[in-house]
Amino acid sequence: MQKSVTFNIKHTGNEVKKGHVSPAAIEIKNVDPKPKKKPVESSSVEEKRKLVLQTWYKKVQMRRIMHMITSRMLHRWHMFLGCSIMVISAITGGAGLTLPNYDEIIISYGMSGTSLIVAALSAIQHFCRFEARSTEHQHVSEDYDNLSRSIQSKMQENISTEILQTLTTEFNTIVDKAPIVPEYIAKKYCDLIVDEGDGTTYELCDV
Repeated sequence: MQKSVTFNIKHTGNEVKKGHVSPAAIEIKNVDPKPKKKPVESSSVEEKRKLVLQTWYKKVQMRRIMHMITSRMLHRWHMFLGCSIMVISAITGGAGLTLPNYDEIIISYGMSGTSLIVAALSAIQHFCRFEARSTEHQHVSEDYDNLSRSIQSKMQENISTEILQTLTTEFNTIVDKAPIVPEYIAKKYCDLIVDEGDGTTYELCDV
């Protein structure tokens, strides 16, 4: 004899009266599964991201050194021209006062020649903007230095996509505002060997 079960069934909002229904007629609904956990990133992905940051670190170091060298070179030119202008001007003014007995033509030619030299040096110093350009390169070098330290700290953590995006934005921002490094400086220091202090060395352009 087949057993029966008594229960209430609701179907499309309508109440069904009590009755005897065969167990075979009972519809069993599947229970919602537990929420899936986020997949854990594999170690290979983490290693690839670390390699990316290591490459970026080398590129940032290369640009930092290039801009630092350019800044120092421009500052030296600024100091050389400024000191030369002051010395020549002082000599010219002193000569006009201490040599009154010399031939007037010699004195006038000498004064005119030194005045032209001073004017030329002053024009070069003004239009080439050595000091202003030196300051620009120095600031960019400092920005690259800050970025390199930020990359070093991030390499000690779990590298996420958000970290890569943030560092990419910072890197692009500095590159966009960075002045151009003279070509002869880039070629001269391109093969410079960098020692990271832990036995690791690499060439600046080998990145």
